Amino acid sequence: SAVVDGRGLRAVYHHDAVYDARTQDWHVQIECQGLVSLGQPPVSIVWKTPSGAIVPSTTQHNGTFTLTLPNPPEDGLYTCLPDNTSASAGCSAAPLHDSASVRITGYDARFAIMDARMRELQRQNADLIHTVQTLTTHPVTATGQPLNWDLVQEVRNLTAQNRDLTSRLDSALQIINQQAHQLQNLTAEVDRIRGEQASMTTDIGLLKYLDGVPLRVGDRVKRGKDWDWQNQDGNPPGPGTVVAVPVDDNHPGWVKVHWDSGLTDVYRMGAQGMYDLTMA
Repeated sequence: SAVVDGRGLRAVYHHDAVYDARTQDWHVQIECQGLVSLGQPPVSIVWKTPSGAIVPSTTQHNGTFTLTLPNPPEDGLYTCLPDNTSASAGCSAAPLHDSASVRITGYDARFAIMDARMRELQRQNADLIHTVQTLTTHPVTATGQPLNWDLVQEVRNLTAQNRDLTSRLDSALQIINQQAHQLQNLTAEVDRIRGEQASMTTDIGLLKYLDGVPLRVGDRVKRGKDWDWQNQDGNPPGPGTVVAVPVDDNHPGWVKVHWDSGLTDVYRMGAQGMYDLTMA
């Protein structure tokens, strides 16, 4: 059977684009590492894409399975796992059940691809400059014929155009890199907010009162410490009944209350860090 090292399977993204001669374009790749023995028959690793499709690895070398992503790649989580449909899965006495995931973001992948393209243009530009210098220094061809100076000028023009293009690409890459960092910061902030929202709920998805008691439909409530809704609860203020927890999926920190005075409206129970209600 297949053998995995002590750290288990690991999905890795190296943030560098590679050139694929088949597509004649640059692509990012992800790797599934950790297999020290593939077993007999050898285990095969497949990938689950963010959209749920199962695709085979592109290559395998010394137990590392590589997936070359299309350009542009699909954003989201990629998971490597053993191919349970392969011959090894049915024959192994101890089938492999490990898996590992890595997240790919479009900004980061596009930056890696543009960076690789720019470096290739810089290399080509350096080759052109060297060619011009050689032709200028040795104005006679290997056959002894006079050099075609029109051709030399054309090469010089191409070199200048290529240099200008690489300069503009370099500027664009700097902007994209800044945007990528901003996106990472924004993503971290979104994750933090989601974490705070999740902390406001119990395992079954109910919101909580300020003291941590779960809030449920049917609870009797009254205005709380952060009340900011004038006399919606009646005059004088009175109790009401919770009729929806939360209001909907787009408002996780809000609940709906029908007041004994007749009005029905929504109130904050964790949203914006506020608690409009308390138990009656």
